[in-house]
Amino acid sequence: IGRSTARMHAAAAHRIIAVALLALVCAGSPSAQVFPVGRFSVAWDERALTITRVDTAARWQTLALPFLSAGVREFHVEEDEGMFLIHDRTLCASQEQTLEVVSADPNTLALSGTLTFGQTPACPLSAVNYTLTLGACSPALDSHLCLAAAIDARVTAGRVVSTNIVIASAPDELVRGFGVQYSAWDLKGRRVPILVSEQGVGRGLEPVTTAMNLLNHGGGTWATTYAAVPHYITGGNVSFSLENSEYSVFDLQQLDRIVVEAYTPILRARLALARSPLECVGAHTLYAGRMAPLPDWIMTGAIVGYQGGTAAVRDMHTLLQEHNVPVAGYWLQDWTGIRIDPRFGQRLWWNWELDEAYYYNWTGLLADLAADGARVMTYVNPYLADTVARDKPHYRRDLFREAAAQGFLVKNASGQPYILASASPDFTFGTIDATNAAARAWFSAVVRENMVGTGQYGWMADFGEYLPFDSVLDRGDAASVHNNFPTLWASINADATQDSPNSVYFMRSAFTTSPAQTRLFWLGDQLVTWDGYDGMQTALLGMLTGGLSGFAFSHSDIGGYTMLNRSGLHYVRSKPLLLRWMELSAGADAIFRSHLGNLPAASWQVFSDNATLACFARMAALHAALAPERARLMVEHVATGAPIVRALWLHYPADPTAVNVTDEYLLGPDVLGAPVFAEVDQARAVYLPPGCWVHLWTGEARPPGWSTINAPVGQPALFARCGTQALHDLQRALPALLAVPCA
Repeated sequence: IGRSTARMHAAAAHRIIAVALLALVCAGSPSAQVFPVGRFSVAWDERALTITRVDTAARWQTLALPFLSAGVREFHVEEDEGMFLIHDRTLCASQEQTLEVVSADPNTLALSGTLTFGQTPACPLSAVNYTLTLGACSPALDSHLCLAAAIDARVTAGRVVSTNIVIASAPDELVRGFGVQYSAWDLKGRRVPILVSEQGVGRGLEPVTTAMNLLNHGGGTWATTYAAVPHYITGGNVSFSLENSEYSVFDLQQLDRIVVEAYTPILRARLALARSPLECVGAHTLYAGRMAPLPDWIMTGAIVGYQGGTAAVRDMHTLLQEHNVPVAGYWLQDWTGIRIDPRFGQRLWWNWELDEAYYYNWTGLLADLAADGARVMTYVNPYLADTVARDKPHYRRDLFREAAAQGFLVKNASGQPYILASASPDFTFGTIDATNAAARAWFSAVVRENMVGTGQYGWMADFGEYLPFDSVLDRGDAASVHNNFPTLWASINADATQDSPNSVYFMRSAFTTSPAQTRLFWLGDQLVTWDGYDGMQTALLGMLTGGLSGFAFSHSDIGGYTMLNRSGLHYVRSKPLLLRWMELSAGADAIFRSHLGNLPAASWQVFSDNATLACFARMAALHAALAPERARLMVEHVATGAPIVRALWLHYPADPTAVNVTDEYLLGPDVLGAPVFAEVDQARAVYLPPGCWVHLWTGEARPPGWSTINAPVGQPALFARCGTQALHDLQRALPALLAVPCA
């Protein structure tokens, strides 16, 4: 009783101090009113709202009135093979805002007012009422303050009401996050759309971007991403997140403000005020969810991407054993059989059952691989091929037909299954309606029976971005479900594996709360180039940015995936790129997984020659040597929310150099990697933050600051902090690593 009473008195004292401090902040505004709301204090000075918390110097503030506005927009979204064309025209926006306090208690502050529109002929509104509520999100999340702005307005079909809030921001304030951002670290000066989609091919790299846009709008932009999240953190230690899943835009083009535009009449947000960027990440993951540690087996060696049927896999296993490659598993995406696509090449049958003719004696194959310590992973997505009965030579179940008969597929306006295409007009499919509880249970049972039940230890849970905005769903409207569809898709996989803790599925598509439902992320389909548009550099930056929004365990396809070799475009994976990508993945990736790519015969592979096999063996062993460190960091993530791979900024926010480094990474606080991102480079400049750092390959202790580090192929620039367990683990592994020739 005494301790409980003491805590109550302490909490009350904190609130009194917070109010006093905020009063000092607002001393220049005699009319300022200060309200305690949970652990926060909210000040209203007749111009702006200011939110503070006693145990941090961070603050969140609106601009002066009108900081809240409403817009009426003509809004239409057109889907084209997972890319989305936004047709958006503002008809009118409110110009004036009034605000008054309605009620206040220790947990909630309610305000209301009117938004007045100008005299615009096309505007269907003249004035609307609104309410603005700030309150503790929940007793379990008292470190978050929830904000809800509700506008009392309705418009006709084809139009939407947007709710817009203007947040004050210092011109030099760092703003980072928004999910997996491949090409931008600092977002000030940009307009960031929050829309889950294909990432695009090229994303600004020419001439491939223009060519893909002419083909099917598939080029993408710097902002297109599989995992858009309406969340950012600032250099001032503020975490801000929308709870809405509707399309939204964060406009940071004016440097003194962040304009949040949510395409809905009800904006729901939450903010946390922290003491560091790393603490901001931890606060956000209390809402987004924290990922469960991966099982040990998946970090003991390479996950080898391969295909071709039983005999081909056995031959590859023999080859890798002969070259002493540590193999944790084989990723066999073609387990359902091969479907020839005249336009795209070799594809998979999206009918999720084992092709027993292609993979004959499946049970024997898995048993023999397991005897050598290798498990099998495969592939699935939420789509079902609609041509099984017509085109597949042999099958047991036509899953599309079963799902359609039970009403388990996304429908079009006519009430029929919505048929989409992927990369080719002939490659068509329907989509599981993940808003339908019975459909989710049915498909989860299919995955559990046909995948877990046949000895598979995991899979790529691909796609999740394609849901058209004009879909008809069992629950909800497509505009509000689209962004969150990846989370629903993840929940199907989570349900299928709930009794299989050693199973790991990995996903590229994601939204705000996906980390709570996902075992592992991967960074999607990079182009086989070195650049920061769509190449190798984007794999690292995507991992660093994704970590800010809770995507704590991630990895990339070693060597990239997307290749083009037609119509004058020649993008084919090279040996130098593959070797350097191996080095990136050995240090930064949660698992070490190779991929044949979409043009396997034209691409350099990990087994293309003996020298490449040797380097693959060394880098797989290096990755395995870091497994104990990753395991420790995964446990830390559960406790704190910190991603295992981190930008230097997260640990050194006061270091003016470290805050802007994006071509290096920290594996936890004690391992630093600096990949080589250019074919000709055999050395690179490395920035070492404060502390003592030991170079892995030479054992030399290096001082903080800039150094030029030799980094020949097979010896990536990798450092461990002096006196740490990570350094001990790496030094113990070093003789075995050096015994494997790689140059």
